Amino acid sequence: QSLARASMGSEAWVPLFKIQVFISCVSFSIIVPTIAPYLARMGAEEYVLGVAVAVYSLGEMIGSVIFGRWMTVAIRASPDFGPRRALAASIAIGLFGSTLYVA
Repeated sequence: QSLARASMGSEAWVPLFKIQVFISCVSFSIIVPTIAPYLARMGAEEYVLGVAVAVYSLGEMIGSVIFGRWMTVAIRASPDFGPRRALAASIAIGLFGSTLYVA
């Protein structure tokens, strides 16, 4: 069964996907402007800001590949519930990470 056929049956996961994208954008908008003051408080040298932004972006890239694979497996395993479970877990992990950053 192809992925296209498996994902066409139910699109109830699309609202969760939109929530995930919104949370990711908000998280990015909070983290990136606050990295410089955070590093300054820690006494880091100026070049560390560039390294921190690069590592953050690299983490986003690697995480996107992993999440994309996770969604593909979830859709194939259970077209109705798999994507919703994967997205709900992703949202929970993202909120937990954001909470750790803010705290």
